[in-house]
Amino acid sequence: MFRRIGLTVVLVLALCAWAGTATAAPIVLKATLTGDPRPVEPDDILIDVTITWDPDLTPYDALWTVDLNSPLHPDAKLGSFGFNMLGLGSDYTFSGFAPAAWSISGPTFVPGTGGMEFMFVANDPALPGNDVTNSVDLVFTMTKSGSPLVSADFLAAPVSCSNDAALSCHQLAAHVQSLAGGASGAAVGDYVLDLPRPVPEPASLILFGSGLIAAASARRLRRKK
Repeated sequence: MFRRIGLTVVLVLALCAWAGTATAAPIVLKATLTGDPRPVEPDDILIDVTITWDPDLTPYDALWTVDLNSPLHPDAKLGSFGFNMLGLGSDYTFSGFAPAAWSISGPTFVPGTGGMEFMFVANDPALPGNDVTNSVDLVFTMTKSGSPLVSADFLAAPVSCSNDAALSCHQLAAHVQSLAGGASGAAVGDYVLDLPRPVPEPASLILFGSGLIAAASARRLRRKK
């Protein structure tokens, strides 16, 4: 009898320790830039943007992936990619670019957007082997100084407005070159938040574990009878 009670106590304590170390899932922000909405400009331009960071493991660093996804324009390549963040430009730095020759500057304009100026703009370095295409993504790491990243840094970022009413105002924009027919066009969009998976509360885990232990003990007692 005392052994069973002791085993229960040890297992519950182990569950308490495990629950205390549970971590939140990574946070993912996504956007799909679509364009060009102006009637005289080319259609079927799509760019998928994914931003990921882990509040526990990488609270200051977010990984950006800019995926040109325009199969109806097989020769398309990314010319510029602009975005805004909450706060000051000096709050953020960038590293780990792939392709390696890309970099970010700003504030500056994204060509083809009717005068949209963004806090940060990545531009095609026009060097061999550095094109961002349908098969090669632009990837980089953004680091925030002073405080950990929060969703509002992205979702509450200011918008940039175009002189062309058809493009309106957005948090993200891109200029795409070498489209079908030799044209180029803009793609625009805004952030969408993918909420992390919920982590059970430690108390819930303890109760759940205790229930499993009680059920196992009852099964053992029935077998002995």
